[in-house]
Amino acid sequence: MNSSIMRLIGLSPYPFIFISICYVFGVTLNIDQLEIISTLLLIPSLSLFYISNSKRNLAYELILVFSWTGSFLIMSDSFVYSIGGVIFFWGTILLISDHILKKLHKPMKEQLKKKETILLLVIHLAYLITVLLYLSEDLKVFIYPILFYAATLIGTSFLSSILWREQQSNKNLFLMIGTVLLVFSGSIYAIKLFTGTLSITQNFIRVTLFTCSVFLICLHFTASKKSK
Repeated sequence: MNSSIMRLIGLSPYPFIFISICYVFGVTLNIDQLEIISTLLLIPSLSLFYISNSKRNLAYELILVFSWTGSFLIMSDSFVYSIGGVIFFWGTILLISDHILKKLHKPMKEQLKKKETILLLVIHLAYLITVLLYLSEDLKVFIYPILFYAATLIGTSFLSSILWREQQSNKNLFLMIGTVLLVFSGSIYAIKLFTGTLSITQNFIRVTLFTCSVFLICLHFTASKKSK
């Protein structure tokens, strides 16, 4: 395969889309080999698309590494490894939050003086409380770590919504939608992790939301580099 064909594959999102479909059905239908192979290739295929479409960004490269490691660990049936995967995803979320804070023109003190910002904060806090109340009986000793993780995740969604309101552009819209989908996907995974009861439909929605979210976040960083 010559370099021009490899370049074309890299520029296209189709390899990622194909692997995403395999990933969704592998996880949903419990097809072990398909799940393992697609999980291992999901983030690398996204990385190929990103590298081919933009200049290197160390922060996003770390996000990709953390996302890949987290996806790999949560494949395990072991609760300990699953928690390890959650920790890596927590690192991913922190990196995204740091990226957003650096992009904001106005400090958070000024942002919180706006009525729209307060409303967004209330909505995000209400969602956080709802999820925690739903899982309260199952969390037990993990209540505080999960509270911390959930607050970080939903806080990132809150920050992305502020960024989009401040600087309305397609790249920031991609980031906001991507983080919101990540919140929903993470919420469903928390239900699976602590209650062990998740229907095929719920699992399908969870992994579909995850693949859509990582792609949209990738589009944000790709657009960010091209706009410079």
